[in-house]
This record gives sequence, C-alpha cells and structure tokens, in this order.
Amino acid sequence: MHSFLWILMILCTRYQPETAVNANGSMTVRTDSLPSTTPRRANWVALNDTARSELRQQALFGGGQQQERSRAVRMWGLSVENVNTEGVRLRTDTTYARLEVSPAQLQLPANWETYRELTLTLHNTSAHPLTVSSQLVGSRSVLLRTDTLLADQTKRILIDLRDLPITAGIAPNPYAPGFLRWVLTGVTSHQQLHIRKLTLHPMRATDSRAVVDRFGQRIRGNWPGKITSVSDLHRAAQAEEAELKAQPGSAQSPDAPGTFRATGFFRVEQDTAQRWWFITPDGRRFWSFGVTGVRTNGGRAGVTPYASRGYLFEKLPEQPQAYEPQGVRFYTANALQKWGSREKWRAVALWRLQSWGMNTLGNWSDTDVLAASSLPYTRTFSTNPWPDLMVGQTNVSDVFHPDWAARVDTLLRQASQHQRETLLLGYFIDNEQTWEAPYLLTHARPDSPIRRVWLRLLQQEFGNIEALNRALQTRFADWPMAANLKPADLPGTAPLATAFAALEIEFAQTYFRTVAGTLKKYDPNHLYLGCRFTKRIKPKGIVETAGRYCDVLTVNVYDRIPNADNMRKWHAYSGRPILIGEHHLSLSSERTLPPTYGASPPAVRETYFEEYVAGWAAMPFAVGSHWYQFADQELTGRSTDGENQPIGLVDITDQPHAELVRASRRIGRQPYRWHGMAQPAGVQGGTLARAALPSGPSQLRVSANGRGLVQKNGTPFFWLGDTAWNLFSKLNPSEADRYLTDRAAKHFTVIQAHLLPWTLATPGVNGHTAFRDGDFDQPDAAYWQSVDTIISLAAQRNLYLALLPTWCRTYTEMARDSSNRQNVVLTDSAKAYRYGYFLGRRYQQHTNLIWVLGGDQRPARHAVYRQLAKGLTDAGAGGDPAQILLTYHPPGGTNRPPATSSGEFYHAEPWLDMNMIQSGHALGNTSYERISDDVARKPAKPTLDAEPCYEAHPVKHQYKNGLFGAWDVRRRAYWSVLAGACGFTYGGNGIWQMDKPGQIEQASHFKDYWYDALNYEGAGQMQHLRHLAEAYHWPTWISDTTLVDGSIGRVDDRIQSIRTAGADCFLHYITNGRLLTLRPLPAGQWFYHWFDPRTGKPGPVQPVRSARFTPPSTGSGSDWVLIVTKDRRVPELKTE
Repeated sequence: MHSFLWILMILCTRYQPETAVNANGSMTVRTDSLPSTTPRRANWVALNDTARSELRQQALFGGGQQQERSRAVRMWGLSVENVNTEGVRLRTDTTYARLEVSPAQLQLPANWETYRELTLTLHNTSAHPLTVSSQLVGSRSVLLRTDTLLADQTKRILIDLRDLPITAGIAPNPYAPGFLRWVLTGVTSHQQLHIRKLTLHPMRATDSRAVVDRFGQRIRGNWPGKITSVSDLHRAAQAEEAELKAQPGSAQSPDAPGTFRATGFFRVEQDTAQRWWFITPDGRRFWSFGVTGVRTNGGRAGVTPYASRGYLFEKLPEQPQAYEPQGVRFYTANALQKWGSREKWRAVALWRLQSWGMNTLGNWSDTDVLAASSLPYTRTFSTNPWPDLMVGQTNVSDVFHPDWAARVDTLLRQASQHQRETLLLGYFIDNEQTWEAPYLLTHARPDSPIRRVWLRLLQQEFGNIEALNRALQTRFADWPMAANLKPADLPGTAPLATAFAALEIEFAQTYFRTVAGTLKKYDPNHLYLGCRFTKRIKPKGIVETAGRYCDVLTVNVYDRIPNADNMRKWHAYSGRPILIGEHHLSLSSERTLPPTYGASPPAVRETYFEEYVAGWAAMPFAVGSHWYQFADQELTGRSTDGENQPIGLVDITDQPHAELVRASRRIGRQPYRWHGMAQPAGVQGGTLARAALPSGPSQLRVSANGRGLVQKNGTPFFWLGDTAWNLFSKLNPSEADRYLTDRAAKHFTVIQAHLLPWTLATPGVNGHTAFRDGDFDQPDAAYWQSVDTIISLAAQRNLYLALLPTWCRTYTEMARDSSNRQNVVLTDSAKAYRYGYFLGRRYQQHTNLIWVLGGDQRPARHAVYRQLAKGLTDAGAGGDPAQILLTYHPPGGTNRPPATSSGEFYHAEPWLDMNMIQSGHALGNTSYERISDDVARKPAKPTLDAEPCYEAHPVKHQYKNGLFGAWDVRRRAYWSVLAGACGFTYGGNGIWQMDKPGQIEQASHFKDYWYDALNYEGAGQMQHLRHLAEAYHWPTWISDTTLVDGSIGRVDDRIQSIRTAGADCFLHYITNGRLLTLRPLPAGQWFYHWFDPRTGKPGPVQPVRSARFTPPSTGSGSDWVLIVTKDRRVPELKTE
C-alpha cells in the first residue's frame, strides 16, 4: 500500500520535460535537445561605470545567508586600464588584488542555462610569475580554476559551466552566477594582467544537464572511493564491519561510579579546581564529545528539492524512504542499499560512534536512534513553528504575543514522557535565533505585540514625544508613529542604546523564563541546554538573562579554534558551563565545489578536529563539543537554505571520511585529560591553556669532549639540518606534514625554523597573528596551537627543531635594515625573559627542541639574549642548563668572508651550548676557516655552518651573478664537517621562504614554490654526507692539513682532510677532481677507494701502491672523497 501511494504521489507531481517517471516510482533524466545558441562575447566597455549597485546573497560559514547591496563592479588593490570591447588590462601595486564584476556589467545574459563553457585569454604582462584565480561565484559556492602564468605568458583557459547549478544551492535560477571574480597574486608589488576574449559557448545537443549521479555524487568529480555500483556499497559495508570489529573503541569516563554524588540523572558541577563537568547519573565526570544529526529521516534540513529540478539528477532513488514532502535524500537511499535495512544502518551508526571514540548523540538525531542508543543523547524542541507568531520574516517568535506561552506549554508537555530516561543529557530548545533589538524592530509588523512593549520603553526613557524627536532628530507626530520606527530610517541610533538594551533584556527574560519554567514543569530531572546561540557574543544583558535560566549555555562556534576572549565573555556574562553545539570544517575535494567561505583538504581537517577539541577542552568552563553533522549535505542544496557541503563524518554514500575518523579516535578519552589540566583562570599568558602533546626523540646534549652532540643514551648525533625559516607562519599543518615527511625521508635530522611571521602584524597561515596587539606578553591561542601541531608532527618523524624565537635587535638597527622588512624584534630584556618563560613552559615536555637565539644579528643588547635564554631555561628546564640546548645564529658572511661565528660574541657565555657560523650567500666564503677557528676556542663547544649558500639562490642576492647549485652546497658541507663541525645545515631557496601561490616572500629572490623545491638536487645529496660520517665514526675525526703533500689550495681548489684518532683511516675531500698527492702513510697495508658525494656510492677498493691518486673525473663540479683505510672492507652505509 505504501508503494502504491508513493507512485501515485510521483505521478501527480509536475516535472520539467527532462524528467521521466519510471514504473517503480524512480525518475530518469531524458537527454532532450537544448535550444541552440551562438557564442556570447563579453563587452568590457561598461567596466568604467562602477556606480551601479546590485543586491547579492552570500553564504555564511557555518550556515545561513546574508544579503548585501554592492556595486556591480568592485575592485581591491588594482586599477583598470585600456578598457575596450575586447577586454581589460588590470594593474596593481600590491601582491594581492581582486576584481568582481556582475554579468550584466559585461553585457552577458543573466541566465546561462544554454551555455556549456566559458573561455577567456589571460596575458601576464608582468616581469614575474603571476597566479590568477578565475571564479564564478554563486550564493553557495564557487566554480573556479587557478592558473600560474610565467612572465609575459599568454594562456587560454576554459571553465566547464555544467556544474554551475552547484554554486546556486536552491536558488530559483541555478544558472545565474552572482558575479565573476579574478584574484591576482604575484611575487612583486607591480603586477599587470590583460583579460580578453571572455566568451560563453553554447551547449551541445547531446549534453546532459545532470550534476549528480544516481548515488547523489558529483558527476564531473573523481576521488578515491567514489561509488560506481551497488556492489561497491556492499563491499564497503563488509570492509567497514571488519574494521569496526578490530577497533571497538570506548569513550567512557575514567572515573569509578560514585566519584561524585550520584543522582540518577545528568547534571553539571564544578570539581575542586573549579572546572565544570557534566556528572553522569552514577556520579562520574562526563565531557560530551559527539556529533549531530545521526538520522536517515532528513527533515527539511536534510533533503534536497527535486520538483521542477529533475534535470539536475541523472536518476532519482528508487527507495520510497528517501522521499519526504520537501524533497529527496540520497544519503538515505544509499545507506539502505549499503546495509539492507534501516535497523542494520542504525546499529552500525551507533557502533561507529563508539569505535570512533564519541560518547554523545547531539542535536537532531532520529528518535528511534535515541531509543536504541547505549550512549548519552540530547533531545530538541522548537518554539518557532508558528508563522502567525513570528516577528516578521525572522526565525524568532514574538514572545509578547498572548498565545505564545500557551503554545510553548503544549509543545513542551511532550517532555513529560522522557522524565525517566537516564541517558538523556538534556534538551536544546530552538537554534541560532537573532536576538538584538534593532534586528527585531526592523522586521516587526506595526501591529505586533513587540511594538507595544517598545512603545512603553520609549515613553519610559524619553517621557514625551518632543524629547524623543530632539534626541533622534526626528519629527514624529505622536507615539504610535514613533513605535513603528525602523532603526535603518534614523539618522543615528545612539540615543536609543538604553531603550534597545531594555527591550533585549525584557524579550530575553520573557523567553527564557517561559521556556525554562515550562520545561522543568514537565521534566524536572533533565538539563536545559539553552537555545544554541551563534558564536558572536550577544549583548551582555541577553547572556546574563540566559545564564539565570539555563543549566548549560550552548553556543555554535565555527572557528578554527574557539576564540579564548569570546568564550571567556560568554562564561563571565552567564556564569554557566558552555557546550559547543556545532562546529566543522568543510572538505576541499572534487566531491563538490568550494563554498564561498573556503574549504580545507583532508589532512588539515584531521588536524583541525583534534586541535579544536583539545583547545576547547582546556578551558575550565567547557563541558563538550559536537561536530555538525553525521552525513554530508546533499550536493544540490538542502531545502531550507541551499547548503551543500561535505561536512559530515560520512559522505553522501555513507562512506566514513577517514581523516575525521582517525582524528576522532585519537581524541577519544583525551578530553578528560585535557580538561583535567585546565587552569581555574582558563588562560595562561593570554592564550588557551594547551594540552600536553607527545614528545619525540630524546633530548640532545653536548658530548663529554665538547666537540659534538649526543642523545640521552650517549649515541652520537649528526646534525643534518634544513633551513625552513617560514615553516610555522606560511605552511598549514597539512603542508607542514608533507614537508616534514619529505625531509625525514631524505634523512635530515634537524629543521631550522622561525616561530613567528616576519612582522608582528603579519598573520600566520591560519589568519591569526602570534600576539594580540603586537605585544609579546599576549600570545594568540590559535596561532600557537598551530605551532604545537607542527612541533608534534616533527616529533612523530623523529626530527629535531632548531627554533628561533624571534629576531632581537635595537630599533636603530631595524631602521637601518636595507631590506625594509621591519622584522619582528624584541628589545626589552624583561619582556624577553617573559617570552622565553612562556616558550619554555609551553614546550617543556618536548624533547626534540633546540633553541636558536639571534637570527642574522650582530648583538647590540646582550641583556636581551641573556634574559631570553634565562626564561627558556627557568621554565623549560627547571633552571638546569644541562636540560636544554641553546645556540646563536649570527649575521652572514656575504660581505665579510670567510664567515661570521657566534663564537665572536658569546663563546664564553654560560648559556651558549654550541656555536653556529653563517658562511652566507657569496662566492669565496671559506667556511672551513671559521669552523677551524671555532674548534680552537676554549672551552670546547660544538660548531657548524648553520646558513651556507642556499641552492638555487642568486649569488650575492643578484640574479646577474648566477645561482648557487648543488656543487656549491656540497663543498661547504664537506669542508665544514671535515674541518671539525658537528654537522651541517642545508638551505634551498624555495624552501626557506616557503613561497606558494598568493604568498610570495617580499624580501626573497623567488624562483620556485616550496613544494617544487623539495627535490632540489642538493637536498637529496646531503644524506650521503651523514651516512659517510656515521659509517667512519666522525666523532673520532681530527682535521689535519698536513696529510697532503703540497698545496691544499683555497676555495675552488681546496682539499680538506681528516684522520681518525687512531690514525687508521684518512678522508680527503677535493672539490674539482684535482690530482691528489699524499704524504707517506704509516707502515702497513693500506687500501683506498673513491666515494661519490653525488650518489653516495663507493668505488672499488684497491691497494695503495702510490702516493698519487687520480679521481674518477676532473673539472668543475667533480668533487670526490678519497678514503684510505687499513681495512679493505667498505663499511655499509646506512640508508635509514
């Protein structure tokens, strides 16, 4: 009977001609011919007219839309030149510029339904590479392509328009783009781009307009795991069941029953350290970690409309359960096909949550899921289902309406049936309402009850109409006219501030008193979890009122990290514990088009999830957070507002997003530990109290002879460093993970990086500056939590980090900085101590850190460095210098060969554990001389070249001098180590600055993006030096310039030699394949072979029969290592 009614409903529904109804009730799209059109060329002449404005809709991160009236042409950081019918030339003096144009302004049609693709020609007339993103922006998402054009390059690009409806959500005309946008990012502040021949090309007769396939997936996207058949779903189900059995998981409270008073129901309480917790019915702490929307019944927010939109679907589902009055839900159809029944899906969904470490069913889960759950859950009611009571077109009921309280009573009477449910955490009532008085008065009808209350408040505030008119500069004839005012119509609203606040408080008082009182009347046993505020802090009076009636304040916070200051205000105003009811990060994938507010790749989402929960749990008033939502949204837009993003834990075909599952499992029971460490004040040094992150390799220390470094167990440590100064400020965790993985694979052991961006005002990659208001005493939580993540990633790969806290120099020196970078500086010694203490305390549990002071600096204020070192040591090592490693990065030797060493300034300083030299970026710098000087200093301290010439960097910073190559880098590396250094730091021009499209280091000599520079030739060759040194016991090496008979040369002709302490092995490095003559060897049988620094391969071993040795090749770039030993066996070189 149910199937018959379903078929009848389908047959009675009107569809467009493209849709056919099958006998079983499903729909198939017919490929009918579309009207033929001719290409349509844009006319750019009207671009000079920028006065006309249009009304635009824009999607908001985390839900909803906003309308704004904006110009038909909008420009940021650029000017328009040479406009003609063919195109336009753009010029900008910034590294980021943007142009937005409405289709009408280019004389293009409003409806692009009959067009298949857009083409245009881009010509980069700049002298440097330029990245251009060409975009079609809809109300929900963006259809785009990004191209990087080399200097003077012309490129014709094509954008496929068949996915244009995805950008529109559920807009009435899905083929009407809101506007066209071009975003320009380049390497210099002088960019020029010529855009021309923008043309719309017609659809072909054979083209289908469908954007989703029969499983609800994007047709024109490809990604791992895309479903192509029902068999794929069945195989995925079998594999997942096996995986769930292998990882059952648990997120139970670590407490024993009765740790707190058991009341039989959930409640909230503070522990002895003033941390808020949910308390379970049997008296244990509970921190709620959950997800919303575990359901197959979509409701209005879960389905996508299909009536009159059949052409968007390749085929609609056959399962009647997938349909609801407002639309269809592909997720439901796929889940039923995958698991066979709704009962099996429900059991697996609950099984998943436990396996994934979650412990709560958040808002909007199906009622039968709640009934079957062994996990705590929430229930929800809405007091805004009555159109006749709404404040205009808002989502808020007029609480002053005489019928409202009675209807709330009828609604919440249903709660009485849940009084005895012990797993019920509490009730959410309503969601994301708008509370501010100006908004309510803008939408309230003249006859609405809220107007009568407003009139009373105006009369109380001003007394008579004349006083009101004087204050507002208005001419209201009487009070009724004044009561109907709209804030937007007034010259200013400042005189109404007191009346606005009074209206907000009275509105909130009526609302919360009624809801709380009615709910507790029918269910006194369970918590009132609030109204689910949006994250922007509401007027104080509203939040204070909510705090008087809510047991828990719920706030939906769509931030990368919950803002500490805002969350403190929510708690301070309300006095209540806070539950985050929604958060997520949308997935960047070919599954869909990116939303207007941006999306992130899987690795970033994985890191985000863990960082978000860890950061939030570290606040003492945090009692939980819930991910929004269980399943991805429908690609063609949900029926309420058109949201259409992959934001679920599972996708539209019910396949788990692996990165979120991994993160969720890691989180698991960790919130109990993170929250258990929260400080009562909730804030340390201006930032969220951070949870401890895992340590990595063992702490390094200086060897007994003072010449090298050793690990905790005494194993010698070879410093093979890479220079990644902008690692923390320019790479997100996903990018950093890719970089660190590559460097670990290339057998680097140390990464040198600067903790801060170039300036205090420069935000990091996550949009946050390192300090609030440029004050070292006010670290920004979100910035430093990103740093935490990258440090942890390095530790997981057994990489040490040599961290530069900041540049330290006087303001006078800064003013003379020829690069005009205005680097981050620290000149106050007391502030330096506090900053050092902050870093030491924050990272005291990390054993993979080496601290590098200075940073290209010839010190002028020694107290700054001493106090920074003291702060690091006091907090990070308990005041014990033996438990921390400190060094100093000196200025370069570009203009004062052979190099500069920290030993010139600080060798005798007790805080300095090891020296660094910087041989710099000029030819002729002989690093071996300065290394030898450092080795001779007393007391003995390790030393190394921490900044040699960078590979692919222009010589002396000018391209006309040529670029340094792998040979140049190898020479300085082998010279240094064979002169007595404890290691060497490599540098690549594209790596140190971490340049990427749209983020080019202004002071750099751009050549390659960071990911293209990963495989510079020299970067892969550095490991051969490490393996050679480790195989021949480099801690026993003694540099010896007397081993060669004749001149050992200098620079290009240099021979650098060592002998082992037992004089049983000699190594000689030559740079250009020159003939080598050795002094007589000690008595006995000797053997030799050549080692290739380019490949790391040894040549054949031969007996020594002469003092003269001829290398396998000669000339520039032919560097070799001659190895002479008493043992004819070549030691095996390590490769891992």
